[in-house]
Amino acid sequence: MLQSFLKSVLKNFYVLEGIDGAGKSLITSLIQTMWKTSPSLFVTREPTNTIIGQIARQGFQKKLNPLTVALLFSADRSEHLFSKKDGIYKMCHQGVQVVCDRYFFSSLVYQGNKVSEETLLEINKYFPLPQHVFFLDTDPKLCLQRIQNRAHRDYVEFLPVLKKARYKYMQLFQKFSPSTMMIHHIDGSKDANFIAKEIISIILSADK
Repeated sequence: MLQSFLKSVLKNFYVLEGIDGAGKSLITSLIQTMWKTSPSLFVTREPTNTIIGQIARQGFQKKLNPLTVALLFSADRSEHLFSKKDGIYKMCHQGVQVVCDRYFFSSLVYQGNKVSEETLLEINKYFPLPQHVFFLDTDPKLCLQRIQNRAHRDYVEFLPVLKKARYKYMQLFQKFSPSTMMIHHIDGSKDANFIAKEIISIILSADK
């Protein structure tokens, strides 16, 4: 099943991945702030803020049936990619650089605890790989320090879960290494501004 993913790469599409507290949201925000006017940039995230995305998030938080949750995230991802109005696929083909905080890699890591990898690959097989994925490899203990003051903490925001998720990410990107998608392992303990500038440089180089 994994073989079906290895040849489908969407140009101008970039994804940030990492365990909770790795710094994805902060760095995505910094990329948006630092970006110059050309080429055009669109920053987004999963789950989205659409109706489907909100239902998927609530389903995850309320611990609905794991397969139901996986299908909700997949439905949100489908609309996110293929919406005729402002879908990622359409924007990338118009030359817009799209940066997304999380993608189906997160589903394979987190939903893979209760749904088989084969099933997750099956329901996500319609979605292309990004041109580049940036894995913010951050020590789980540092991530825990960053998120310990959050008012609401999901079950994924505890040290044993963070350690397991980091290990699963490492395994996952090893599996995807034969693809033409570029996989970047970035030290998430570095200064966030430095990381954002590094990612911007890679995106601009890829656009040439």
